[in-house]
Amino acid sequence: MKKATAILLLIFLYQFAVGQYTYKGNVYSVIRGRPIGFGNIQLASKLYGHGRRQNIAKIDSLGNFTFKLKQKQDVRIYVECYLAGSLDTIISWQPTPFSCGLQVVCNEYNPAVAAKDINDSLPKLLCHLGYATYKFDSVDRAFEAKYQVKYVSSADTPPWSDCMWLYNRAVAEFLDKKYGVSWRKEVRWDVPLN
Repeated sequence: MKKATAILLLIFLYQFAVGQYTYKGNVYSVIRGRPIGFGNIQLASKLYGHGRRQNIAKIDSLGNFTFKLKQKQDVRIYVECYLAGSLDTIISWQPTPFSCGLQVVCNEYNPAVAAKDINDSLPKLLCHLGYATYKFDSVDRAFEAKYQVKYVSSADTPPWSDCMWLYNRAVAEFLDKKYGVSWRKEVRWDVPLN
């Protein structure tokens, strides 16, 4: 009996250890050229067409992820990054990590919209506050009055992070020209500028 149990255990361990292929990758922003942290990798049940998806890996703070499958095969993954976009793609196993570049379309907030807002004397700084409505305090209002800019929070419907960054970067260049860089020491911590 002990011998049969030991053989079954060895067979189980062999099947578990052998035939596992590690898929590694990273997720980055095409617009910024930086890693996108935090999100999920989902495996689609079908290579083509619609099907169920299941979470198989988390994206870490550096944009890296890892998952294992029993076979070397083409798989369809769905990359979902909070506030940064998503990507539906087919990948093949390879020994080196692969890259998934996310590029979002920025219609609502982009450098052209920022230029128009600046020309109309209505520049904004977009705050990355998350999913809550936020009331700006007297320090924030004093900053707005001093630099003639308005803080904006989108609460539960924020634009993509890259779009916020593109818009804020254009407004920041305007503020740098008008006030120098001292305003950057006073701006809210949650305004993406870099």
